[in-house]
Amino acid sequence: MADIPQKISSLKDELLALMRANAVTRLRVEYSGSGDDGCIDCIQAEPAVADAQTSKALDEQAERLTEALINEYHGGFENNDGGCGFVVVDANSGQIEYERTDYYTESSSEQMVV
Repeated sequence: MADIPQKISSLKDELLALMRANAVTRLRVEYSGSGDDGCIDCIQAEPAVADAQTSKALDEQAERLTEALINEYHGGFENNDGGCGFVVVDANSGQIEYERTDYYTESSSEQMVV
């Protein structure tokens, strides 16, 4: 991800600012999908945020960033056999780790006449 699109960069900066303002050092978002359906499975903040309003704001911003990353780098993850991925945002380093996986079915056929 050498050249990060401006939208992703802006969303990253907004999320990092929100995390730092609320003493959240690490945030992890996991997503998965298959059969034409996909979703964000969970969002975990470290340390956990007790205030419901702050937690909701962090979740919404993390979802926006994750959806932008998916649209840019993993479009169609929900099709056919599907795929999954995770995003980890580290407030101390200011970096994002993004890992994605695609699932597929492989088959091999052979016909012989002896």
